[in-house]
Amino acid sequence: MANMTQAMAIEWGPKGIRVNAIAPGMIDAGMSKPIFENPKVRAVRGGGVPLRALGEAADITEAVLFLDSEGAKYISGHELVVDGGVSTSVMAHLPRE
Repeated sequence: MANMTQAMAIEWGPKGIRVNAIAPGMIDAGMSKPIFENPKVRAVRGGGVPLRALGEAADITEAVLFLDSEGAKYISGHELVVDGGVSTSVMAHLPRE
């Protein structure tokens, strides 16, 4: 998805079309909502997020609204990760000698 986003941004940029992607993390909404209804699963998963909470649908909505705003008019070909810091903390969880 990231490569396609970049390729489309390059191809469509000259036509004035910006292309970006949003990569959601653990979001308590939609198809995952039944999973997170279990308090034990919710606590374990939320506790593993550096911000110590699951994301909500509104977090994704806000990211979309930002990318669609004038504040993002010079952003194209970007993958915006909305995951509470999970992807940037992966290395910290890998075992080391």
